[in-house]
Amino acid sequence: MTKNEIQTFAKNYSEKDFDRIKFDWNGKYGDDFEDKNYDFRMQLCEIIKEDFSYSSEKLILDLYLELSKCAKETFGVYNSFHLFANELLERTGIKYFDEYIEGASKSMDTGLSSGHLDLSNKRINEILSHIKSKMANSKNESEIGKYDYMLKRFEWLSEKDKKEAFKPKENSIGIDLNGRWEGIITLGKEYKENEGKEIFYESELSQLNNKIKGLSFDISGFGINPEPADINGKIEGLRISFTKQYRISHSVTNTDKAKIDTTRKGPKIQYVGFFNNSTNSFKGNWTISVARKFLGLIPLNIKTTGTWNMKRK
Repeated sequence: MTKNEIQTFAKNYSEKDFDRIKFDWNGKYGDDFEDKNYDFRMQLCEIIKEDFSYSSEKLILDLYLELSKCAKETFGVYNSFHLFANELLERTGIKYFDEYIEGASKSMDTGLSSGHLDLSNKRINEILSHIKSKMANSKNESEIGKYDYMLKRFEWLSEKDKKEAFKPKENSIGIDLNGRWEGIITLGKEYKENEGKEIFYESELSQLNNKIKGLSFDISGFGINPEPADINGKIEGLRISFTKQYRISHSVTNTDKAKIDTTRKGPKIQYVGFFNNSTNSFKGNWTISVARKFLGLIPLNIKTTGTWNMKRK
């Protein structure tokens, strides 16, 4: 289909068109995986994400939910999934909030991506009030737990917006780190057969003079952590250095999943890199050093390394 034909489909979308975009899976994985509507659904998403204005809320909702179903079975998530989550909430507020939670809950990947939101203060406050009301009036422990998770998410969004109202000074060379960044983390040789595998992330940074702080979110890739990581560091000239610490611990296994330990924070990860004026991006190395005792007696320092890059989103 041409771009114009797809735009016309989006403008005229109704219930009778659902069969063309639904997740139509054959129940198999790997090379045998088949979703009859995958190509058309992705083509449709790629076009309408550039301008949601001619797409109905019903189409946005249906695509959001079908994308989440596909993500669950493919062990990954469409890289613009968060845009559909954002459009759904910004346009409809709490009308489809349970459906938003449904899509976010399909997998770890959809949970992470659906949290990358850029909503108006009005919508955030409306959703927070709705969550608190639901929690106050529900006697279902499972439902309360579900809304409590969302409460933390939207409280963080509310606090983030308040902080962004403050505009700190730029550093001496004029690099302004405030705002949203994205990049790739690559695993080093210590990860053996997993060397070279990548984690895609996005960060929200704030800067005061040469000091920086913020949050980083794993979006997709190998062995991602479902919780954000705190960032604290500084920039001196073209050199940036910071520590990154996940709020829960995770370790990489031989699959694309991570082993999670919610009882403790992750180790502090040391990042060092340099700004490239020609590409307007950072590139550098990261290191994790963890002290352990062999046989409970002999102190060992286990070190893992890798590379990273970051550019403004």
